[in-house]
Amino acid sequence: MRLIRSFTLRFGFSFLTTLISVAGLTPAGYANEPPAGFTALLADDSLDGWSHKGNWSINSGVVAREGSGGPLTYQDGPLPDDFELRFEWKVAKGSNSGIYYRPGQYEYQILDNTTHRDGANPRTSAASLYFCMQPSRDVTRAAGQWNTGRIVCKDTVIQHWCNGVKVIDFDYEDPRWQFHVDLLRKRGGNLSDRDGKLWLQDHGDPVWFRNIYLRAIPDEESLQRSEVTPASISDDVLKKEAEKLDGIMKRRQKAGEAADEKQSATRRPNIIYVMADDLGYGDLGCYGQSKIRTPNLDQMAAEGIRFTDHYAGHTVCRPSRLVLWTGQHVGHTRLIGNASRDLNGSEITVAKLLQDAGYATGGVGKWALGNVDTPDEIDNAGHPNNNGFDYWFGYMNQSNAHNYYPAFLWENDRIVTLKGNVIDDIPNGRGRVAKDKMTYSHDVMVEKAFEFIRRNASAPFLLHMHLTIPHANNEAGRVHGDGMEVPDYGVYANESWPNPEKGFAAMIGRLDSDMGRLFDLLDEKDIAKDTLVIFTSDNGPHHEGGHDEEFFDSNGVLQGAKRSMHEGGIRVPFIARWPGKIAAGSTSDWPSAFWDFLPTACDLAGVDPPASIDGVSYLPALLGQTPAGGDRYLYWASSEGDTSVGIRRGRWKLVNYPPMQKRRPKTGIPAIAENGWRLYDLANDPAEKNDMAGQHPERVRRMLEEVRGDGLWDEPQPAHGLTN
Repeated sequence: MRLIRSFTLRFGFSFLTTLISVAGLTPAGYANEPPAGFTALLADDSLDGWSHKGNWSINSGVVAREGSGGPLTYQDGPLPDDFELRFEWKVAKGSNSGIYYRPGQYEYQILDNTTHRDGANPRTSAASLYFCMQPSRDVTRAAGQWNTGRIVCKDTVIQHWCNGVKVIDFDYEDPRWQFHVDLLRKRGGNLSDRDGKLWLQDHGDPVWFRNIYLRAIPDEESLQRSEVTPASISDDVLKKEAEKLDGIMKRRQKAGEAADEKQSATRRPNIIYVMADDLGYGDLGCYGQSKIRTPNLDQMAAEGIRFTDHYAGHTVCRPSRLVLWTGQHVGHTRLIGNASRDLNGSEITVAKLLQDAGYATGGVGKWALGNVDTPDEIDNAGHPNNNGFDYWFGYMNQSNAHNYYPAFLWENDRIVTLKGNVIDDIPNGRGRVAKDKMTYSHDVMVEKAFEFIRRNASAPFLLHMHLTIPHANNEAGRVHGDGMEVPDYGVYANESWPNPEKGFAAMIGRLDSDMGRLFDLLDEKDIAKDTLVIFTSDNGPHHEGGHDEEFFDSNGVLQGAKRSMHEGGIRVPFIARWPGKIAAGSTSDWPSAFWDFLPTACDLAGVDPPASIDGVSYLPALLGQTPAGGDRYLYWASSEGDTSVGIRRGRWKLVNYPPMQKRRPKTGIPAIAENGWRLYDLANDPAEKNDMAGQHPERVRRMLEEVRGDGLWDEPQPAHGLTN
């Protein structure tokens, strides 16, 4: 009578109903030999095939838990996807255990319903799918008595039996049971999980098992289904259940945050370096742009840090990128213009250093240092695969990168055809102007970058996204008067601007949108906190393809543009975001440059940088501290444009205006006019309007002596320290 009374109080069944149900039960116990088609998982006196830590024993076929130490796990592979498991169990008064039969929190609850607190809630009572689906009624026997259990799983149907009564029969894809499925999901479970091992739970209580039999259910076998209504649960119990779930969720969140902090403290960060092409210092909203909308990059700055005094490696493409890869300014790389230059495979590059340190290394976009004019030239020493990159997708010819609708791009050493793009044979198009345009190269390169992130999300990676926006298609500009190629003008379509300016703005808008997608992907893969993202540009704004850099005030307050040694030609936007590491909304005016990236990446990866580099790590500046090397000078030299040398030390900047003919690309030494030096105080005159060389001749002399003392203008001078 005591047993029947407890059922009535806990589950709310009537006395008569419960009495009839219990009276109708068959005697407990399965045969000591498995039924046909079943395999016995227990021997009489051996736990062979099971693993445990000494806290389980077996005697005459009965398994008993004898002390704390963890579960008893069946080792002979995972359970079949579709199976039937039969077993017998009993518990001591107030005891609890469980049978886990799939991953994702699948548990057949083993419990003394009469006195254990979980018996008050049918959803956590004996024979329940714990914290998911409650049995229709309680048919368990008193503590100390044997019960039979049965679990049947076929496709998406789960059945639990107890003492010969089917108490659960539900299809977890049936919308009627969505609430129950969500409950388990909130607790960390997933009913679609498979390939789990069978294990018996050690909950610190006395529990016994025997006659455990298993069979795989053939595909052609159909289950006998019948409607089984889950037991009702009182409002008071539901309230306590919600409180329990809330506690579980809070503990999980706290544990997850602690685990994230521990992982972030030990895991080397991913590094994503996004470089636009010919984007000016003033082209982004967070740097003062008022006409072109850049909400995602502005948000990146709001969530990270913005450098106000960051410089490209050069004022044009190829030399700037060489500086980035090698950590040396142009005084040592000796490439001072867009002359042809390929890597020879022996140079030390940032990608090689991180690749050797175990990073996955990838890149997309323009590769300017291993030129490929015809497909048979793809196997060359300057190829990115020979210079530290596991993967590269994009252009292998710098000039072909002008064209946003090429017939093909390169994926490592394989040609990837871009659908629908057909090149015009017009003479002054140089094979870089498409007459049929379907596939926009920028979009394809971005998707390839995202694929690289998805493939390597679990390991530290270095990804360079050297995108070609907003560079002009110079050849299309000459042919059509408009080289700002973009699929559509987007929000700028109705502006009363010249078409090249609509195209320029739309290009930047497209790039900005892709930055938003990049951050969404990092969130999706749950690696945002483990990833440093840097955004910058390879040099100042261009005046090409029908675009005028003055239209949007692309250089902001600065003087000069692409091909100038003035600030507008070399000072570029720089934004970095690393949640939890970089203070949101911060800025730094520490002068930094492209040659500082290599030592910064090494700093992040725990790698010693080569001694021969010119750069210093700006990681301290990212983290709100002051980097070393604040008393150094920054150096640029150029064989293009009206100016040939730029030197910055602290607040002071020297610019040289050389003789009219100054190209000396083979030596890497710039042409210099000794009376052509102009000195500017950038702290008070960032626009470089006031030449102060006449007022500070001694400062000019000291700055020039320092550069000459380092041999940057000595002739001849071989490439300095680039090789291993």
